[in-house]
Amino acid sequence: MSASTARIFISISLVMAALAVLCGTTRIADIGPTIFFAVLMASTILASAGASFLQNAVVGLSAAFGPWYLQGILSGQGAIGAIVASVQMVTAATATGKASSLAEHEEQERQVRRRTRRGPR
Repeated sequence: MSASTARIFISISLVMAALAVLCGTTRIADIGPTIFFAVLMASTILASAGASFLQNAVVGLSAAFGPWYLQGILSGQGAIGAIVASVQMVTAATATGKASSLAEHEEQERQVRRRTRRGPR
C-alpha cells in the first residue's frame, strides 16, 4: 500500500469511526445531555479532521498523476460547492418565514389547556 493510499484509507476510517460513534449513541436510552454533547463534539471533530485529511490525500494523489487529474478534482469540488450554495439559496427563498417561537408555542398550549378544562359546550 502506497503512502497516498494509506492516507486515504486512514482518513476514511476516521470518518467511519465518527459515524459509528454517532450511530451508537442512538442505542443508549439514558445518556445525559452533558455526556452526549461531549460525544457529539468529539465525533464532529473526528469527522472534520478525517474529511480534511481525506481531501488533502485525494488532492495529493491526483497531483501525482498530472495537472489534468488535479484540474478534474478541483473543478469537481468547485461545482459541488456551487450546487450546495444554490440549493441553500433556493431553500432560503422558498421558506415561509413563519418560525414559531417558544413563547408562541407555550401560548398555544395554554389555550388548548383552557379549552380542555372548560369541557364540551
